[in-house]
Amino acid sequence: MLEIFDLATRYLMVHALALLLLGALSSRLEPRCGVLAGWGFCAGVILFSGTLYAYSLTGVPGWVMLTPVGGTLLLAGWACLLWGCWPRRGRGSDQA
Repeated sequence: MLEIFDLATRYLMVHALALLLLGALSSRLEPRCGVLAGWGFCAGVILFSGTLYAYSLTGVPGWVMLTPVGGTLLLAGWACLLWGCWPRRGRGSDQA
């Protein structure tokens, strides 16, 4: 159970840093991508780390059924962050 608690803590810390990165890059991102990435990280951490914390503290295996949903939201957050940072032609102040 301690290993599961440690895993939840590591994912929480990494995605807290990702939210800080998102804030630092917010002026360079498309607004919709930044918002979606932020919501994906927040909801993903709550579901992923939260369910692992609940499982490690209570021992009730039903909690881990929601963990993959949280992991999917974390991946979606990273995809939105990468998509928002990807340079595209015709975007920004260089439009004619």
